[in-house]
Amino acid sequence: FEPQKFFVGLVDFFSVLMPGGLLAYLGKDLAAQALLGKYSYKLEGTEAWMVFLFASYLLGHFIFLIGSVLDDLVYDPFRKCTDRGQVGKLAKGERMSWRWLRKVATSRWFFKQSADTAVIQVERMKARTLGLSARQ
Repeated sequence: FEPQKFFVGLVDFFSVLMPGGLLAYLGKDLAAQALLGKYSYKLEGTEAWMVFLFASYLLGHFIFLIGSVLDDLVYDPFRKCTDRGQVGKLAKGERMSWRWLRKVATSRWFFKQSADTAVIQVERMKARTLGLSARQ
């Protein structure tokens, strides 16, 4: 038993198979109508499970891909409006984001005031684990 393989299995389950399974289940009749011209198509036993698992896996990856695109289009611009993102922009010689956008990003609907606490902790753990120092 290797814990890291179990963790990857959980990540795959919740990020790929579960959303894909939901879409496969909700779209089964629509797919039967579009592909076969029938409103419903009966599958039973092992055949039904194999088709469901394959469709879940395939559709889950497409959903994950769409989520990745949304991550770049929606999450990253708001993330750059937090305090840490503003410091990074200033360090590169860029202008700060608009005040109203910074307010929205640090509101309770997005990242709150302590938006960077988790990121800072992860960077500390990464540096400690990999033996990195601040001086390079």
